[in-house]
Amino acid sequence: MHNSSAVLAALTADAAEPSIPYVRLLGRVEVLGLGSGKQQDSRRRQLTEVAAWLVLNPGSSRLEFDEAMWPGARVDNQARNTLMSRARRWLGNKPDGSPYLPPITEGVYGLDLAVTCDWAQFQELYRTGHHGSGLDADIALAQALALVRGRPFAGTLATKYNWNEAWVQEMISAIEDAAHELAQRRLAERDHRAAAMAAARGLEAIPESELLYRDLFEVHAASGDRESLERAARRLHDLNEELGVDPEEETVELLETLLKGRRTATA
Repeated sequence: MHNSSAVLAALTADAAEPSIPYVRLLGRVEVLGLGSGKQQDSRRRQLTEVAAWLVLNPGSSRLEFDEAMWPGARVDNQARNTLMSRARRWLGNKPDGSPYLPPITEGVYGLDLAVTCDWAQFQELYRTGHHGSGLDADIALAQALALVRGRPFAGTLATKYNWNEAWVQEMISAIEDAAHELAQRRLAERDHRAAAMAAARGLEAIPESELLYRDLFEVHAASGDRESLERAARRLHDLNEELGVDPEEETVELLETLLKGRRTATA
């Protein structure tokens, strides 16, 4: 039981408020750890996009920055310089007085190494958990999933973040894999609560993932919770109807086995 509660606690833990700029991408995009009043900047959305791009693309060139922020447009030097200066003020300074967004030298753009993001944290924890086994590895996967708050890059304007499609796909793939792996590991340990929570965390980011729904179905069946199994099956059915797609063959077969098996067992 102690092992079970340790993984569940890691899955549901709230992160501490950072004291330095920290970019959140695994859900609604935002920058935490700014000084008071900074979030009210009238250009906050644009500055958040600048920070998100810089944290994911260290060591990039001016041309790459221009193409990300103003795709296909000729960029006025003044507009770029004004935006970078504003971002530098917004992100603030380190305790030694130097800015978290250093002046551009030799055409190389990048944030100070102290500035990080949830995606970098996720990857580190994911690697630790994925390549390990046992309780510590499962806790690492749980800590990675605890960083997920929704679909990556949620809450952004459709006309912005034209550069992020490959990042979104990479993040979604990793989240799905981590959630599936942890759900199956905890299911094997009969830790049904943590297994269900792992799948649910993944579904927050990828609500259409049938792989994670199948994990959820297996967990509910293993714990004897037929009501939750049927409710989850209805939820997936409604979602597929909404999306105009058929369920995957594997999903149909699994549900048939689990529901029929349960009926046979209780007949």
